[in-house]
This record gives sequence, C-alpha cells and structure tokens, in this order.
Amino acid sequence: MASAAGGPGLAEALHGLAVLLLQQGETAEAKDALTTCLQIRRETGDRSKTAMELSSLGVAYWTLGDLGTGRAMLRESIAIAREIGDQSRESTALSNLGAFEVGANNCEHAIELLERALAIDTRLGNVWGCAVIQSNLTAAMLRTGRAEEAYASLHGQAADMAGLGDIELTIEIIELLAGIFSQRGDAVRAAKLSGTAEALREQAGMPIRGPDAELLAEFLAPGPQPGEGLGQVDAGTF
Repeated sequence: MASAAGGPGLAEALHGLAVLLLQQGETAEAKDALTTCLQIRRETGDRSKTAMELSSLGVAYWTLGDLGTGRAMLRESIAIAREIGDQSRESTALSNLGAFEVGANNCEHAIELLERALAIDTRLGNVWGCAVIQSNLTAAMLRTGRAEEAYASLHGQAADMAGLGDIELTIEIIELLAGIFSQRGDAVRAAKLSGTAEALREQAGMPIRGPDAELLAEFLAPGPQPGEGLGQVDAGTF
C-alpha cells in the first residue's frame, strides 16, 4: 500500500514533522501527517507506535475542536498500551486525556486521570513526564477555583520544572502562574507574567493552541481583590 511504502522510517520522519507542526500551530497539517503515521503503524503491526500515534492524533483533533474523535483516539491509545503492558505509552495518553478533560471542564475526572499518569511516571522515573502532568494538575485545580491549592502545588516545583529546558513547558508554567496571580487578585503581576509568556511564544514560534487560549483567558479573568478571602502570595517568590 502507498502509505506503507516508506515503512517505519517514513512514519518516524512524519511523526517528528507533525510534532513541530503542532508546536507551530499548523494543526490541520499535523493531523494529516499523523493520520498517515497511524495507517503505517497499523499496517506494520507496531502496537506501541500505534498507541503513540493515536495519542498524538487525539491532541490534534482536540485542538481542531473535534472533541469526540480526540477523546476516542486517546482512549484507544490507553487501551492498547495497557494490553501490551507499555506503561510509558499509557502514561502519555492518560496525561493527554487528562489535559483534554481539563479543557472540557471535566476537572474531577481529569485529576483522576492525571494522578494515575503521575503514579506511573513516578515509578518509571520520568522526570519530564511528571513535570507535564503537574502542570496539567495545576490547571485542573485552577479551573475548579482552587487557586491557593494550585499555587501550593506549583510553587515548590516551578523552578525545577523550568530547569528541564523545555521552552513550551516553561511558557505553560508562566501562564499558569499568571492565572494563579489573577485569581488571587494580583492583576499587575498576572499581566506581567502573561506578557512574558506571550513574548516567549512569539520568539519560539509556538502560538498557544485554541483550547489553551480559551482556558488562559478564563484564568486571567478578574479574580477577587486582595483581602476578599484569599491570602496574599509571597512577593519575592516569583
């Protein structure tokens, strides 16, 4: 078949291209590349890589607004990973589905999924994976109005997470902190952090995805003013 003409080598190259396209906001093109990757993986019988492509495709469909297809692909990825005992693939798909459910405002379910992913990555010693999951857990807490819990969760780990050298993750941490400060009533600091994140995205050529932009706008909506029920943050922390 034409899709398998290049075999696994073609799929590897296309997958790498698709990741770059997703980061640069070219989601429709990324989806097309990942669809070809998935067809190749299914034809060659590589179930671990099939789970990988399904997880990435789930993110692409979610970003494009097709929630039903995105959710179905992520669930299939989790199922395949469990069947073959590939815990790393399972954790990635659980984490992606957790992020998906945060965006869909199913936050309690999201937290359950993310905590399962975190337990797996902790066992595997996957430091980067744990950092990504922690970021998503913070977003879930913030979306449910638990700004203080979100701050406490992120506060002690933000520097280490940023120290991993992943620019996209670093930007997401800054955006989360902007949302936290906004909800704690510190509009000035929230605006500064949001501006910093926006500038970094422009420099890195990594525009914010549609669902993430909507979530960030919600987080940056005016929160309670100082003294209206939420404690003040330590001004020297960030």
